[in-house]
Amino acid sequence: MTPDRFPEKVDFITTPGYLEGGDSRQKAGLIGGPIAVVTQVGVFDFDPVSKRMRIKGLNPGMTVEIAQMCAGFELLVPEQIESIPAPSDEVLTVLREEVDPRRVFTKMPGM
Repeated sequence: MTPDRFPEKVDFITTPGYLEGGDSRQKAGLIGGPIAVVTQVGVFDFDPVSKRMRIKGLNPGMTVEIAQMCAGFELLVPEQIESIPAPSDEVLTVLREEVDPRRVFTKMPGM
């Protein structure tokens, strides 16, 4: 998750999310919508009314400030944020060696 991969606006949309927020997805004739976004920083969901992305839970060592630095737009910050447990060594090995050995998706800003 980096600001260039999480920009406020995109050049094109392959799969629409909540468009302009609120009921804009429904007005466009689309049903449903994204439920969550999972990144190396944490898990994000969407405010039920505005459809703005908000922090649901943060991974170990992550903070609200880091999450905000990684987004190109303002994240909503609820009063309660879950602490996500660290993944097991087995899961980390699969992610690092099989899923993303070149660190295309798991790279952190400044690394």
